[in-house]
Amino acid sequence: MKGGDIDIFVMFDDDRPIGELHTAYESDDKRAVKGKRAYLFAFRIHEDYQGRGYGKQLLQSVIETLNEKGYTEFTVGVEDDNVFIIALALPSLLHESMRSIKATGMSMDCI
Repeated sequence: MKGGDIDIFVMFDDDRPIGELHTAYESDDKRAVKGKRAYLFAFRIHEDYQGRGYGKQLLQSVIETLNEKGYTEFTVGVEDDNVFIIALALPSLLHESMRSIKATGMSMDCI
């Protein structure tokens, strides 16, 4: 990833931060079209809150925000043990303009 704008989305339970997801808008990826593809990374939900839908809510909020900004593609950087969990959650969250998912190795492209 290049330097540039990064948004950090944080989910709270009262005053306690329980999850975060970082989003970058520039990359060295030659396939990326500026203003079209965003890069999601550092997706974390506190251990005490996992398995209760908070990750899905956070991801949905970020996808909606990206769509409002005009982004129609995104890549999610995930650890090997999280790839299938995110692949299961993404289809129900994708906006009509983001329909297909390609999971490859450590990243997941949604275009």
